[in-house]
Amino acid sequence: MGSTGKTWKEAASVILLAGTKGSRNPGRNLHRISQSSTVPRVFDYRVLLLTRNFRGSSAGAHVFPGGAIDKADFSKSWLELFAEAGVSRDFGTLSSIKGPRPPMLVADRQLPVPNDIAFRICAIREAFEESGVLLVKKFPKYLYTTTKEDKYSSHLPQASTKETVPYGSVLSDDLPSDLLKTWRQRVHKDASQFVTLCKELRCVPDVWALAEWTNWLTPAGNPRRYDTMFYTCCLENVPHVDHDKSEMIQSQWAHPEEAIQLFCDGRINLIGPQLFELLRIARFPMLHDLHNFISRRAFLGCHRNCPKRYSMQDGAISVYEGDDLYPSESSTDEASIASLEIRGHLEETIDYSRNHCHNLNRMEFHESMSLRDYQCTIPMSCGHVTPRSLKEFQTTPKL
Repeated sequence: MGSTGKTWKEAASVILLAGTKGSRNPGRNLHRISQSSTVPRVFDYRVLLLTRNFRGSSAGAHVFPGGAIDKADFSKSWLELFAEAGVSRDFGTLSSIKGPRPPMLVADRQLPVPNDIAFRICAIREAFEESGVLLVKKFPKYLYTTTKEDKYSSHLPQASTKETVPYGSVLSDDLPSDLLKTWRQRVHKDASQFVTLCKELRCVPDVWALAEWTNWLTPAGNPRRYDTMFYTCCLENVPHVDHDKSEMIQSQWAHPEEAIQLFCDGRINLIGPQLFELLRIARFPMLHDLHNFISRRAFLGCHRNCPKRYSMQDGAISVYEGDDLYPSESSTDEASIASLEIRGHLEETIDYSRNHCHNLNRMEFHESMSLRDYQCTIPMSCGHVTPRSLKEFQTTPKL
């Protein structure tokens, strides 16, 4: 299901952004990546980062929850469950976004569930498997009686043209730990068990709380390649996290600047897409402002990021769409993707290239392939914000 005949697998990931104002203990049961912040601004939310095990191409990397799409994410059983919960079959604007669409979301799969819904289900399922956070909305009637029924008693969203993104609903904090453990094991072994879980708990995946953020395709030359949809999900409070101790060996809540600073100090490992997106998110110290921005641009669409790599005299650069060195043809068709597979070489330095290009949208790497900086002089497409410069963090004085 994942590769559809291509040299990469299709996947979905969710960036969990949790407010700290009302959280009982944002760091409970978690490994804290730092005890004090070395950056000046105050953030009222945290981002969940999971640390991969030391196997595979992203060994030890700090990533957002996510994984490969499964045929079970397209099962007609989901449509039956949503219908039972009173949700319209067309899902409204969630499955009819009018802006630019990544190829993975417009592919004609001839499957029951719309692509836009299936990839959200995938991201929610993977977040549950890897972190234990269950992003679902309960039916109006409950299988389990809790002291927090009012929290989930509102009617489920209906199909409409009103373009809003609600805060996410988390059920995992209100369920017995042994029950969660059993279900996580079952879902990990068989993705089709996720719909069974939802049927028995009388809930549906909170697809409304996931907003499109961006789409990344792993560059050629990597042992494993993924075409991944990145979604955001804002939560009012920090939920309990229990990483799976198999694929993920640590779990951390950190504010964006803290994570970037620790990367610059060599204390954590962030791969390209995660660092790029944290540099964007770091423009918003307040969750309310970030949530408003997410809601404003959620239905404007997104492009697939397909970096083109050039080796230079003193390192390398990865250029993205809009950069003067990016291939002029569209990056959405297979012929264009093939042209990006070939790494180019330029007989010039990184500084020379930067100073002689007007439109910049690139990451610069030292000869050791450690990240040097991100440069951007063009507006982002689809209403997005430009990432902050890495230089801001590399020059931050130590306290």
